[in-house]
Amino acid sequence: MNARTNTMELAGAAMVLSLLAVAILAPHLAPHDPARAVASTFGDPGAPSAAFPLGTDELGRDVLSRIIFGARGRGRGLSASRSALPPASSAVP
Repeated sequence: MNARTNTMELAGAAMVLSLLAVAILAPHLAPHDPARAVASTFGDPGAPSAAFPLGTDELGRDVLSRIIFGARGRGRGLSASRSALPPASSAVP
């Protein structure tokens, strides 16, 4: 194993761990409720501002909060794929 492969493995592990950390801490990291309209921009997406760093969608929901809470679904998918990995890897000769 060369140094580049090891560096890439560490970078990948850091990305997965950071995604899992965001998924676990989503209720504490998200500035607004992801399902609730918090801005009066109904029908017109709001531009980024200090209150909404990534803006709002057409329904007035905070985009940053929706992305953070979206990581929770990805965390469940990662754990499901991780549980399927050992049986799949043992089947390979």
